[in-house]
Amino acid sequence: MKKILIIIFLLLFNSTSYAETIYLNCEEIVQKVREATYESLYVEGETIGNSFVKIKSKTIDMHYAYPGGETFELIINKKFKKTDLGFTVKDKYKDNKFKTEEFFEFIKPLDDYVFKRSSYFWTAETSTDGENVSDYDSSGRCQTIEKKEYLKLIK
Repeated sequence: MKKILIIIFLLLFNSTSYAETIYLNCEEIVQKVREATYESLYVEGETIGNSFVKIKSKTIDMHYAYPGGETFELIINKKFKKTDLGFTVKDKYKDNKFKTEEFFEFIKPLDDYVFKRSSYFWTAETSTDGENVSDYDSSGRCQTIEKKEYLKLIK
């Protein structure tokens, strides 16, 4: 009996420790602009960029790229909260020269993920640049990609 319990425990442990990692390429379309220093970048109904997402069993990594721009880290190794239809993730950072708040809601109604994003970004005025603010909502559809393609996109 003891051997059977040990085998069951090992099978359960292995199935959760080797959960499938999912890779996504999500095109982001601006839905609502509340404030933007660079108005030409944030046009409602227009594509603003792509998020490249790695979903692990309990955490998420997100990289971002504006069209024609370099990819940068947006959220790394952040725990997400599961919901009935998907998950949500929040991240914020603040000091006296920089403030950012990100909220993502990912939903998987059928085979593909869709997402909504609320983003706020502020940097203080410097000697060479004025204050920079962006505050907007966006959404988009995600395409599942292979790990190899994901790694290529985030370089």
